[in-house]
Formats: sequence, C-alpha cells, structure tokens
Amino acid sequence: MAIIPTKEKQKKDTDSAKKALDMAQEKGSLTYDELNELLPEDATSEDIDEVMVKLSGMDIEIVDELRVDQETQTQNEQKERQAKRAEARREAAHTRLERADDPVRMYLREMGRVPLLTKDQEVTIAKRIEAAEDELTNLLLGTPYTIKEISMLAARIVAGRLSFAQITDIEEPKEQEAFVKQIPGIMEELAELEKKLDANEKRAKRSNLSDQSMQNIVARYQEIAEEQAELVSRFKLKSKEIMKIARKIKSLKRRISTAYDEIDRVEREIGYNAEEIHKMAVRIRRTASAADKLGVDRDAVFDAERRLTLSQRKIELIVRDARLDPDQIEAL
Repeated sequence: MAIIPTKEKQKKDTDSAKKALDMAQEKGSLTYDELNELLPEDATSEDIDEVMVKLSGMDIEIVDELRVDQETQTQNEQKERQAKRAEARREAAHTRLERADDPVRMYLREMGRVPLLTKDQEVTIAKRIEAAEDELTNLLLGTPYTIKEISMLAARIVAGRLSFAQITDIEEPKEQEAFVKQIPGIMEELAELEKKLDANEKRAKRSNLSDQSMQNIVARYQEIAEEQAELVSRFKLKSKEIMKIARKIKSLKRRISTAYDEIDRVEREIGYNAEEIHKMAVRIRRTASAADKLGVDRDAVFDAERRLTLSQRKIELIVRDARLDPDQIEAL
C-alpha cells in the first residue's frame, strides 16, 4: 500500500527546500549532498532534471564537496598566513619601539646611579676648564704660526677689510678705536722680533757651537717668543678666533700625515727606503745599464722618486710656513 505524504509533511519539505535554495543562492554553489537534501525522498529523474534546470537558471553551480573542502581549507590557510604576517609586523614594530627606547632608558638608569655634583664640585670643575682654556690660549699665542696668523689679521684691520670688533673681546668702542691706532706700531715690533728670531736660528745652525753657546741661543729664542706672545695677547682675541687658529694647526698635522703616508706607500711599493730610491734614481740617470744591474724597473724608480720629492717638498713648505717642525705640530 503506497504511503501518501500528508499536507503537513509536504509543507515541511517545501520550507526546507526553500531554505536550502536561499542558502545556495547566497553562496552561488551547492554540493551534491546538499542537492540530495533539497530533493524530496521520492524524487524521480524528471524531478531531478527540473531542479537542475531551476538551479542553472538561478546561476547556482553544483560542485564536488571535496573541492569545496579544499577551497575552504585554502582560504583558511591564506587567512591564517595573513594573520601571522600581521602579528609579525606588530611584533617587529613593537621591537623597534623598544629598541629606540632602550638608549633613553639606559641613559636614565645611568643618570640615576651618578650622584649630582655639589656646588663646590661644580666650581672646581669650572676652574679646571678655565685653567685648561687659558693654558691652550697661552700655548697657541706663543707659537710662530699664531704670530703669522695674527699679523695677517692685523694687516686686514689696518687696510679696513676686517672690523676689530669681530675678533676681540674688548667691548668698549673707545678702547677698540684706541687699540686699532696702536696696531701699526705692534706690527712693526712683531716684524723686528721676527728678524731677531731669524738671526738667532742662523746662529744655531753654525758648526762647532759649544754647549754654552747653544744654551744661550735657546734662552734668547725663548725670550723673543715671550715678547711676541705678550704683543699678541694685547689683541684679546675671542675664543672662536683662537679655535680657528687651532683648527688650522690641526689641518697642518693632517697634511703632514698625508705626505708621510705617501712616502711610506712608495717605499713599500718599491721595497727600498726614500734615501735609497733617490740614490738609485741618480745612478740610473748617470748610467743606462744601472737599472739592470740593480734589478729594478727604470720607469718605476723615476715615478717613485717624483712622488717622494713632491711629498717631501710638501712637508718642507708646511714646516717653513708654520715655523714649526713636524714634531712640534704633532705635540701642539
């Protein structure tokens, strides 16, 4: 006996089918299992064809459940990778902030460990700084290079190309004007002292000088240098002007170091010291076969000699202009 579905059951199947269709339309696809649930239990092949046509008209695709699972898994994996990347970026940004903050924290920690200076300690340190600055100033003012630089400044002031107020700590305009009038006389005194220094240096170069004579020459040189320093100190140069001279002396040291580096480089390339290279160059010029006898390349020796000569002359010019030898410049 055939079982006839009740109206209540038919209504329930219709509601389920409608709900399944709504879900399928929202997703745009339907699995075979979901399609099977959508069809009535006693569906015929004609019913199935009718449903398939209806689904096709609604642009609903029938897909394999395995493929759906794989696509879902792929989407989930992509979301998981994106979440991991976002978390990594957040952690990196947090690490950078911590790293940037570390020096500040370290500084504050270290500052907290160091006790603050007392008033007496601050005064003591200030006096030490002032004494060091005075020592540096006196040292610079007593050097021939500084005398030369200040003589050039004085010449510019007298010629009207430089304002004395720009380089001096003398603040009163009347005092400035009075000193500017004294500058030509100071320049003449400096020039006379310079002549005395030259004469003293010539005496020092004489042969067969006794120890006592050399001591007298050195003592006289020191006296002249002190007189020059006293004249120069009258300018009362600003600290920045003194530091400019100090930087120029420092640049002399760099230029001398560069020249010595070039000499050392040439000696290493040729395998002989500078004196030997000069001697080889003289021999090669005198005799064409000297290079073969010495086992050296003629052009290489001449090139080395040229480079050595340029570097040595550069050092000589610096020493002559500064009136300081390399050791004095280094010490300064």
